[in-house]
Amino acid sequence: MTQIEEYSSQIPLIVRQAFKAFGSDNRCAIVVALYEHGGRLAFNQLKTTLELDQRILTNELKKLRNGAIITHYTEYTKGKRDHSYYELTDFGIDILKAAFGALARSHQPIVELPDIDVTA
Repeated sequence: MTQIEEYSSQIPLIVRQAFKAFGSDNRCAIVVALYEHGGRLAFNQLKTTLELDQRILTNELKKLRNGAIITHYTEYTKGKRDHSYYELTDFGIDILKAAFGALARSHQPIVELPDIDVTA
């Protein structure tokens, strides 16, 4: 195992994927739009709200789903597809709250990192 793998493996994969999910302005805008609209929107509502090309939006939604920030579900009425929505996950909301909470505190430079127990 390389030093990079050793250190990076101490952060759970789901957290690393979540950080990647926030790696573009488009994806950040999608998350905020969902949050501001009660946590869920249909694809066309997102497309119209953000004025994004359909192909770009599809790709960005996939990356947010891979990061467990959003989920996609379909509602059925009488066995027929009725509505399809994208919704923030509890994990996605927790990440947002943690990020904003961290921004609210003053920060000191890191002098020494504490030991991380990865078994917990």
